[in-house]
Order: sequence, then C-alpha cells, then structure tokens
Amino acid sequence: MPWVAILFIAVAFAGLQTTAAGQTVTRTQDVQLCTGDSLVVQSDRASIQQVFIQGNLSATNLTRPTHYPTADFEIQALNASNFELKFIFDYPTEYQVNLLTKPSDLSAPGNNNTTYYLSGGAFELDVNAIFNARPDTHVTVIPSVSPWDSFVGWIGKFGQAFPLWVKGLYFALGVQFFAVGGIWIARESKRKEAAGQRFDVGDEAYL
Repeated sequence: MPWVAILFIAVAFAGLQTTAAGQTVTRTQDVQLCTGDSLVVQSDRASIQQVFIQGNLSATNLTRPTHYPTADFEIQALNASNFELKFIFDYPTEYQVNLLTKPSDLSAPGNNNTTYYLSGGAFELDVNAIFNARPDTHVTVIPSVSPWDSFVGWIGKFGQAFPLWVKGLYFALGVQFFAVGGIWIARESKRKEAAGQRFDVGDEAYL
C-alpha cells in the first residue's frame, strides 16, 4: 500500500537524522613546540568531558581540574618527547574550542593555532604534540685581541717550537753578544778619552 511505503520512508529518514545527530565530530591536529612551552586547550563553556594522554609524563606539568567537565587544560613538557592527547567535548548549546601554544617566556604572547566552533553536541579533538629540544641561543663572545697581544702570542708559539737546549744556546749567545759588545764599547771609550775625545750618545747608540 502507498501509505505503508510513505510511513516506512518517514521512519527511515528520522532514523538517519538521529544517527547523524548522534555522531561525534572528530578532528586531528599536529602541534610543534619547544621544551618548556605549554599546550593549552580552552573552551568558552565547561565542555571538556574527558582527557586521555599517552606519553612520558615523568617530566611534565599538568593542570589537574578538581572536577569535570571543565573549560581549561594545559600540559607542559620539560624534556623532548611526543604526546598523543585526546579531548572529548560535549555541550548542549553552541561553544568554541581554542587550541593554542604558550611559550616558556611569560612576556611573549601565546599563539592561537586553531579555533573550532560547534553548534552543540559531542566533539573529539586528537592532538599529536611534539616537544622539540630548545635550540641553544647562547652567544659566544670573542674578546677583542690587540695587535700587541697577537704579536706576543705569536712569539710564545714560536718559542714553543724549539726544544729547551736550543733556547739555552740562543740565550748564551745573546749574553755573549752583549758582554763582548759592552767590553768593546768600554775599550773604544777609553781609547777615545786617551786621544782627548769622548763618545756622545749617538756614537754609543750606533756602536
């Protein structure tokens, strides 16, 4: 009968609507952070029903709400690691979900990665959070070196290239040179004085 077919179609259509309305919307998000940063999930309603975390929680700081549902959740990792997080939301009326990252530097603003709007109902957000090791920003200061310091350093390295006995030999030759030179200058001075002449400063410097 036609009215039986119409009734069957109406019942089937209502069942499809109920099934579609009961389905949970699911979204997946990948987030890159540095150690010390925080991953924050916020809602303008108390819509966070459950939170599931998979990863090494030994070096993390977690918000631990006194009760669920709640509107905020935050996780901070102190070591490089990966976390798989699943958030289950539900609220009878419209609500928003914000996924943002907060840097360890409290003076820096947070980054709002994604915002989700829902007219109501259940929502599942799967987050793959990767906390990378923070890059080394230490600046090495190289002291300025004067030409004199460079020359002294070069002399020191040059001296290290010779063994000790060679250094002793050169030292003895230097002492002998100055001793012989001093004796010769003294002899020449006496000879000049005997001849009625004297060495001035320029003559002694030249000799």
